[in-house]
Amino acid sequence: MHAGPELARYRALPAFVVGDATARAAASAGLTVRHVGQGDGAALAQAAAAAGVRRMLHLCGREHRPLRGSVQVTACPVYAADACRDLPVAAVDALRHGAVVLLHSPRAAALFAGLSDAAGLARGTILLAAISARAAPAPVPAGRRSPWRSCPPMRRCWRRRSPCAIRHRDEGH
Repeated sequence: MHAGPELARYRALPAFVVGDATARAAASAGLTVRHVGQGDGAALAQAAAAAGVRRMLHLCGREHRPLRGSVQVTACPVYAADACRDLPVAAVDALRHGAVVLLHSPRAAALFAGLSDAAGLARGTILLAAISARAAPAPVPAGRRSPWRSCPPMRRCWRRRSPCAIRHRDEGH
């Protein structure tokens, strides 16, 4: 977490975060972590409401899903992920040699699909790891196989001894 001196004004407020890494970063920045969720922002807003929170500041990306529920949410975009027009040559080369693609949102998955197709990469050769089920590529119709090779969502991948997690660890990823 990279934060400036303005973060100090929020240190007295409880922080509700998604994921253990974010919790550690928030605590090291001086925030008081009250709840660590394992879902998404919507689940976090529900947890905040259950804890009696009525107003919430949502530090989010420029493109985000509005959080709905009984908590009054003020969205504050603090980052942006801009799409590139083409995959860089180094990225194409890395993907041809077994690099893993980490997907952080449904938008990123859709953009990556278009970029990899435009680069002439075969989807079946690319290993995808999505941060959540929502960030994974769109499901395929019943009876058909996905054209992608994929890990389970990252949370499950790293916490279980899945073949994906074992492969990543053994190969130094």
